[in-house]
Amino acid sequence: KTVCKDKRPKDRTIKNKAPYRLSGVDAMMRDIYQNGPIAVSMYLANDFPPKDKKSIYVSGPNTKLSGGHAVMIVGWGEENGVPYWDCANTYGTNWGDHGYFRIKRGSNELKIETWPGAALPIASDSQPETPSNGTISVETDKTYIAGYEVAISYKDIATPAELQLKSEAGAATSLVKLTSSSGTARVTIPRDTTAGTYYLTTKAGDAKSARFSLLPYFTLAFDKASYEGKKGESITLRFTTSLQTPCKLMSGSSVLLELNKGVQSCAVPSSLSSGRHTLTLTTTNTIPTLSASVLLIIEEKHDETAVITITAPTAGAKVMALAESMRVSYTTTGKSGNLLLQAYCGDKLKDVLAAGLSSSGSIDIRLPSAYGDCSAVYLRLRSESSPFVYADVGPLNVMSYSYLTDDLPAPSDKDEPTPDPDPQPDPEPEPEPEPEPTPDPTGDVALSISEPSAQTVWTPGGAVTIRWTSNLTASNEVTILLYELVGSKNYLRHTFTRTAPNTGLYTDTLPASIPSGPSYFVRLRSSNPMFTNTSENFAVKASKYLIRDFPDATALGDPLSFTISRYGFALLSSTEAILYHGDARWRRSLHTWMRPRER
Repeated sequence: KTVCKDKRPKDRTIKNKAPYRLSGVDAMMRDIYQNGPIAVSMYLANDFPPKDKKSIYVSGPNTKLSGGHAVMIVGWGEENGVPYWDCANTYGTNWGDHGYFRIKRGSNELKIETWPGAALPIASDSQPETPSNGTISVETDKTYIAGYEVAISYKDIATPAELQLKSEAGAATSLVKLTSSSGTARVTIPRDTTAGTYYLTTKAGDAKSARFSLLPYFTLAFDKASYEGKKGESITLRFTTSLQTPCKLMSGSSVLLELNKGVQSCAVPSSLSSGRHTLTLTTTNTIPTLSASVLLIIEEKHDETAVITITAPTAGAKVMALAESMRVSYTTTGKSGNLLLQAYCGDKLKDVLAAGLSSSGSIDIRLPSAYGDCSAVYLRLRSESSPFVYADVGPLNVMSYSYLTDDLPAPSDKDEPTPDPDPQPDPEPEPEPEPEPTPDPTGDVALSISEPSAQTVWTPGGAVTIRWTSNLTASNEVTILLYELVGSKNYLRHTFTRTAPNTGLYTDTLPASIPSGPSYFVRLRSSNPMFTNTSENFAVKASKYLIRDFPDATALGDPLSFTISRYGFALLSSTEAILYHGDARWRRSLHTWMRPRER
């Protein structure tokens, strides 16, 4: 606010000449800038000074004026969009803000802009004490960028002062007026300033900063908002203009690349994982630090080099649902792994007809009679390991088939008399096994099952693989259980092991007695500390099985019931079968119906 020292040992009188009046805010500001503080008269008021000594005084509707007073205006400024006068009172440093106050400029608060006056000092033989040079601070190890607001710290500056930017050639650009001897000024170096070496100084030249480098105005931006690619492939990011200074490409707090000046594109490191990433490009060692962000989506790369070809049937082929079998023949090239045969009605998946098929060959299937209601049946042969590798055939002309009762030959009484219909007894309810206890996890230990997944299909009697990841040591033993979800209840179907080492991999054979079902899951439980997690639901399907005539037979309580319009024979197991005639059915032992040579 002032460089004069309080309590000088010797008083000195300053004389002046030719006092004059000032008219208007602009004239007051100009005189302060050219000649120093001016004198003004003002009213006192009931709400002056403000309770917050550092705030800007503004009168209100309840302001009441009282006696007159005289003060000096020593400078001006603006805070949060409010212009103000910086005033020195005559009450000493214990009043207000160390003897000073601020009042709104331009609205004639308390009539402070009504009677301003000034006078020119008369030169004196006695010279005033020369103030010490102040300091202006800049960061010399960084490069400044024109056109952006920056903070400049200064200390012990003789005020009022004009802060200027000067080049080595001596050209000066005014930046801001300083009204306090110490503080921080927010300045913006003009955008059109050329690159070079500069320093900051006051107009009087009594304080200078160190020299620093300046870059012309520029911006950072990518040429589009997002990029997409596949893992392992080269993904190139491009910038709207070449880089004007070294930059860093970052993902979160990790530095991916250090980029040199002049670069206009860069390749994303192939080590970046699949998923969504927000990448940030930032300038290095600049004031201010500029940045730009972009969204990068990396998809998991699938083996699309394999090609599956269905050679039979062809589109438009006719087939009788249930009554006729249909041969599906196919070939593959490349690495497709095991194949999965699916049936679609239009774009809706209806069923998985077969799983675990070899890479080339053929299979005979029978479509359920309900497929006759679909006007667009398609078959899809899909790779189990690469879901994006598949082949379709269709639409197929699937027709429902039925026999007339009059066309059926009468059963022969000579060889085997037709047994009397024997109502099939209700199946005895299967006892519910005791559910496995689900312990509460202790500690934040990751135990995540990656295989089996929702796309997995296990075959009874076939080999199975279970994979998981864990933060536990390999010496920790893992229990592996197989559950089936039936309705809202879980049933334990098989215990693979209770002492598997925590290696993340377990292989075994699925018992042939495990029934087919759409909702199985694997449960893993570590021993110490105890932590439990489950896999996604997956299907268990036999490699050869009967196709039910209606899909809700299980809900009716008879999991192998069929309704067909002719006599027939259906195998239940190695010892039981069902004989059909019309809509009647009989369940008997094979030993009852077959001669010894036919068993």
